[in-house]
Amino acid sequence: MFGHDLKTPLIAIGGLSRLVHKNLEENSPHRKKLHIIVEETDRLEKMIKEMLDFSRPLELHRSKEDMNEVIRQSLVIISDFAQERKVKVERQSSQDLPLISIDAARMKQALINLLITPLKRHPRGNGNRAELSKMGKIHYRCKRPRLRRTDQ
Repeated sequence: MFGHDLKTPLIAIGGLSRLVHKNLEENSPHRKKLHIIVEETDRLEKMIKEMLDFSRPLELHRSKEDMNEVIRQSLVIISDFAQERKVKVERQSSQDLPLISIDAARMKQALINLLITPLKRHPRGNGNRAELSKMGKIHYRCKRPRLRRTDQ
């Protein structure tokens, strides 16, 4: 029942977002962000569907994918959140990666989770960085604020 309760407003959000996106002028500065909302709504709808189908065996939808593109899409999704937290996200991509057989939606979700969870825990401030290296390693650098006693 819980999944159905989520699905109804999500369908409304997705439908309205698609309608606004369709009618938005091509040169609108909001077009890219609205496209992200549409894509993420689609992704959430699929997640809810999978949650409702949880009793069935997991079905992966594998296809040959460019991992650099999956990473790029994941970083686009977290970029505003990182910027809000004053975290600089850097990516070193390797152009010679072969296409790999993955479920792109699940891989994207895993990357978003790996990237956003530590961002939620980092203090805000300059000097914080998240790096995704060529070797697929994620590095976080966080400058912790120094606390000074004021009663001395």
